[in-house]
Amino acid sequence: MKETDTVRCVMDSDREREISIERWAYDLVRMAVLQAVPANEQGVPIDDLPDRVSEYLSPDDLVRLGAWRWYVTAVRLTMLDSGELVLVPGSSPERVRRPEQAPAD
Repeated sequence: MKETDTVRCVMDSDREREISIERWAYDLVRMAVLQAVPANEQGVPIDDLPDRVSEYLSPDDLVRLGAWRWYVTAVRLTMLDSGELVLVPGSSPERVRRPEQAPAD
């Protein structure tokens, strides 16, 4: 039996809690997050991100993911940890945006 390809996701800012999710789910949600948070915006409120991301996922994708809001949270935290997303300084409520220059893979 072939082992499923997974991605380690950070679930807190201290990196004390990590989980593994299937690569297809991570990649699907990551691409939707990148579409939902354009580089030219001043940020998206974190609370609005799941609804914005869902606009870039098909109904079949949402069903396949199941708890899709949970996936958005896991991917967002991992993208913040890797520098693919950054917090907007001084924002209240907290907002995320893409950095001026995306980190190299």
